[in-house]
Amino acid sequence: MLLEEAIHLAAAKNATDLHYIEEEFPYIRVDGKIEVLTGNQRGSRQEIAEFLGIGTEETKEKEAAMSFGRYRIRIHLYQKQKRLALTIRLLPGRIPDSEELQLPPVLKKVIRQAGLFLVTGPTGSGKTTTLASLIQELNRTESLHILTLEDPIEYLHFSDKSLVIQREVGEDINGFAEGMAAALRQGPDVIMIGELRDQKAIQTALHLAETGKLVMATMHAGDVEKAIYRIIDSFSAEEQTLVRSQLAASMLAIVSQKIIRLTCGKRQPAFEVLLNHRSVAHLIRNDQLHQLYTIMQSHQSLGMQTMEMALENLKRAAAHG
Repeated sequence: MLLEEAIHLAAAKNATDLHYIEEEFPYIRVDGKIEVLTGNQRGSRQEIAEFLGIGTEETKEKEAAMSFGRYRIRIHLYQKQKRLALTIRLLPGRIPDSEELQLPPVLKKVIRQAGLFLVTGPTGSGKTTTLASLIQELNRTESLHILTLEDPIEYLHFSDKSLVIQREVGEDINGFAEGMAAALRQGPDVIMIGELRDQKAIQTALHLAETGKLVMATMHAGDVEKAIYRIIDSFSAEEQTLVRSQLAASMLAIVSQKIIRLTCGKRQPAFEVLLNHRSVAHLIRNDQLHQLYTIMQSHQSLGMQTMEMALENLKRAAAHG
């Protein structure tokens, strides 16, 4: 099957993404750059349909994830000028640990507390992988009930010291809201939400964090300050004072991450870390977010760092490496 061959070739080239489009040559993303996948034929509508188990007349956009050999793949099906197209993200079959991902060491300590833990960043920056790695750390070291709500399930967790229950939108639940509403009846200690997409999801996540759970989620935001503004601005002006108080009380940490290319050409993850501290809570409660970065700079000893500090550290390490 040509599509399966394309996936194998992409994996062999250490690609992160494969773009397989009907009647066009496949493209892959390697080390952050797009290139043609050589040694493969043009995409076929029949191949796409057979691979996904759908009819050739299918045009509805679809998200899915599945195991493929030693990999997990995340698939997005869409239509392009009446042609079927796939974007396939290749994920390692094994969940990377925090050292492999170069996560800030403070995160392994933070996740052993209750509260709201957010990971933000652009698409493709590794937010889901970061959460999967931290979930696996808890699974390996703590005796907990961990519930994940995902769309789709990208990384598979197998219960170790903890019990891990994974629920998928569209298969096990109709949506994140339904899964979050049912969560408290299932008795989890940790709830991982694939993405906080709307006001209802944010409101429920804050409530769950207030009940003494560790709530972990991703959110699309450019940095930690924008993440807080996005949370607060999701609510009406009349509700924002209460939401600021809720967030100040229940926020555990916000991590913003992105992949950057150093002058040597190497790609590295960079992390901005905001930890809740009485001074941070005060700024959130009193709508003084413009002072957050001053607090982060003055509390480096706690593990906080701005993106500017993270980039400077990476450049310094590269210069001495």
